Amino acid sequence: MQFTYPIEVEPNTTAVEPERLQIKLCVGIIKKASIYFPWGCAGLVGVRVLHYEHQLYPTNSDEWYTGNEILIEFEDEYPIWEGPNEFKLEAYNLDDFYPHIPIVSFNIVRSGMYAPELLGGMEA
Repeated sequence: MQFTYPIEVEPNTTAVEPERLQIKLCVGIIKKASIYFPWGCAGLVGVRVLHYEHQLYPTNSDEWYTGNEILIEFEDEYPIWEGPNEFKLEAYNLDDFYPHIPIVSFNIVRSGMYAPELLGGMEA
């Protein structure tokens, strides 16, 4: 399953009071995540992903992904055990004139396919 979320960020949106977008992901394992920064972001736009108020991506807390016309993509094995789940995208935009719309995507394998792996090899 693939989930894609654009997040529109107005000019002069600070990291202290970022734009927040509540998102839903299905139960399963996040296998890949990506953040696309369109041309014009020029390092002025930052994005991070939280799960239950815990910063998930980037892993080092209080940091943000930034870029300009670049796709940041990485693999993971992050399990989502149950729903409803609380994922949140946060973004800032230090550009004082233009809004920007970075796009965050997740590839998820449904947990039923990996139940024995998730349970440490034990049968469910």
